[in-house]
Amino acid sequence: MSADPVPDLNAVLTALAERLRPASLLIKQEDAPEFLGVSRAAFFRLKAEPSFPRPVAVKGAGVLYRRADLLKWSERLKPSRN
Repeated sequence: MSADPVPDLNAVLTALAERLRPASLLIKQEDAPEFLGVSRAAFFRLKAEPSFPRPVAVKGAGVLYRRADLLKWSERLKPSRN
């Protein structure tokens, strides 16, 4: 018996809800290099730049960054096409 190619609607809705949770709006420092597509060493060099987004203070959660701040910052690095 082959598996049903159509995903279970409940599984899809659960996965979507998980991704949209408010906590997913924050990225742990450990995950930030992968999110930005750079090495860990490159991330720490970039983090030292004055224009790099500041972390968010969440007591007991470690160093976190707003996903939107990292996206906005990374978009400024891309060359513009004219």
